[in-house]
Amino acid sequence: MGMKLVVGIPFSGRFVAPEWAISMMHMRYPRNARTGHFATKGVKRDEARIKLVERALAEDSQYILFVDDDTALPMDAVSKLMQELEVRGEETVVCAGIYTTKTDPIEPLVFLDHGTGPHWKWKFGDVFPCWGIATGAMMIRTSVFSKISKPWFRDIDRIEDVGEDTFVFGKDGRPDEFRMTDDLYFCKKVKDAGLEILAHGGVLPVHWDQKGRGHVLPDTAYPVKDVPASELWYKKQYVAG
Repeated sequence: MGMKLVVGIPFSGRFVAPEWAISMMHMRYPRNARTGHFATKGVKRDEARIKLVERALAEDSQYILFVDDDTALPMDAVSKLMQELEVRGEETVVCAGIYTTKTDPIEPLVFLDHGTGPHWKWKFGDVFPCWGIATGAMMIRTSVFSKISKPWFRDIDRIEDVGEDTFVFGKDGRPDEFRMTDDLYFCKKVKDAGLEILAHGGVLPVHWDQKGRGHVLPDTAYPVKDVPASELWYKKQYVAG
């Protein structure tokens, strides 16, 4: 019998906030469901994700949840993300929490379409289709990996890195994108296959930087404006000033 869920953690070798470890300790998992935790360390991010997916497939896992080493998830993240995938059809293959950049001002890492910039107009708790979303708190139905071609994830930093990867070529035969992070590369493949990606506005991870500062949506941001502090898990713990 295979696993219900594999949690894949691509450790990069950077500093890991203690609050991240605490969030992993507090994570709740479905009752009567086999789960496993697997990690890589010091492996290039896109390659690490591929290795972790391959392990999930070897374990015959129905889902894989990526948790990056700088992304702390609320304790109910697994149940919320999995519930959305469980009640929808097989064409819905991704559900991910929404977190922000580590910049000032911050931006939510969720996009409604290619080239349109960050999407702001959603409310806490909303679950909605999107074109792309960050992978650091992403649950994926593993059946998708038989529907899209390898490499499933790829970081492209320079035009010279594109090589023969025709996936990023435009209609004119030239690279349509020559800077693409592994998350949007994966999301583009999923969308091009006619499959659905969901963003979960009720799963708001904290994005930790190397100075020990946790980044979240500001209180005045449209998605969380007027939301009581008691409903935002990070208001009680984890976020440094």
